[in-house]
Amino acid sequence: MVSKIEKVLKTPCIFASILCALFCYGNFIPLRKNSPYQSAVKKECLTGISGSFCSNPTKTGNGKFYKVQVNPKMVSGSLGETIVSASAVGNVCAFFPSEIVEACYPGKLHSIAKSTMLVERGELFTSRGYWSKALDAFVVSSADYCGYDESFLGKIKHFRALQRLCFKRLMYAWNDAGGLILALLSGSREYTNKKVSDAFRIAGLSHILALSGMHLSFFSGIASFGEKKLFGKKGELPFQFVAVILFVWFAGLSPSLTRAFLCTFLLFLGELVFYKTLSLVPILSLSFLIHISLFPNDIKSAAFLLSYSSLLGILLFSSSFLSIFSAYFPPVIAQSLSASVGAQIATMPISLYLFKAISPIGIVATLIVSPLVSVFMALAAFAIPVSLVFPLTSAFFGTLLKILYQIIAFCVSIFAKVPPLSFC
Repeated sequence: MVSKIEKVLKTPCIFASILCALFCYGNFIPLRKNSPYQSAVKKECLTGISGSFCSNPTKTGNGKFYKVQVNPKMVSGSLGETIVSASAVGNVCAFFPSEIVEACYPGKLHSIAKSTMLVERGELFTSRGYWSKALDAFVVSSADYCGYDESFLGKIKHFRALQRLCFKRLMYAWNDAGGLILALLSGSREYTNKKVSDAFRIAGLSHILALSGMHLSFFSGIASFGEKKLFGKKGELPFQFVAVILFVWFAGLSPSLTRAFLCTFLLFLGELVFYKTLSLVPILSLSFLIHISLFPNDIKSAAFLLSYSSLLGILLFSSSFLSIFSAYFPPVIAQSLSASVGAQIATMPISLYLFKAISPIGIVATLIVSPLVSVFMALAAFAIPVSLVFPLTSAFFGTLLKILYQIIAFCVSIFAKVPPLSFC
């Protein structure tokens, strides 16, 4: 183990990533913000914002608001005793009331009496509200939908927004099973059963719901299988990469998915240029450097820290545990168990710091639940296009998915009964 660590430290990008991490997390250098807000009207004085959405909406814990990044074009606010309007650039964090965001979502009762507003990346809006110092965000009281940008890129973004809305409507028809599929394939958790979602968290299985490398590997594997059946092995790599890009485009970037995409891109690039699979630790280090350069705001988020540390733990420690577990378990179980232990070791200090608790049961829970979720995703990936082409099959597939969902929910609830180790 010591020799392995000494060997990887000699790689320049690994050494550079360690230095950057020390400087960033030690607060030795200030971190710039992604597209900082700039306008004649200060953020604290804002009373209105007109612009576009630049992230997926994320529901807050209390369910009253959705958090979303917006790109203001025009803002209004108080300048002394005068209300003025001015142009603006950069990004602002905004909280939209749930009844506004969910106005066009199926199954939401308050949507009956409200005008619809499509809250997705690229859509245009105008809003009124106030700046909250406690939230460090603009809290919206009312808003109007202004359509979408008529440019070519704007039309692509609008097409994506409509597809995500249609996907939510299809998943709503499959009840709780559809809610889990929606979370796994698009990152939206509006219809995820809260008790099941909390059980995933308590059981140390939050990484399964977070869009990450598991999801990219899943879609890459489907693309590879389909390409081999249609065209043989020729062109397999580009076919896989296109599938990964389409998934990331549809789901939207999160810190964990950005990490997974960067690692996947660098691996694909290595195979195309060097015709071989590159070492994963340098790839992870280079991904870290690129990530903090593109999205410096992510570096202190929990998703960023847990995503990078878990993969690093798997790469550094899993092989040592594999030699131990191989003596007692079949190869497939030994590999999965060693990976879980490696990830748990690396994320344990971060979990203790952020949440004051750890869930060791997650090691065993991942071994059971992860394969079930993979089967669930595979069935969903087959059922969705078939149901769209042949709507009469939707009820049949909905029943199958519901049965598998109940099995997953039962297993997760069993593991959630083991309380996490708290260090408050």
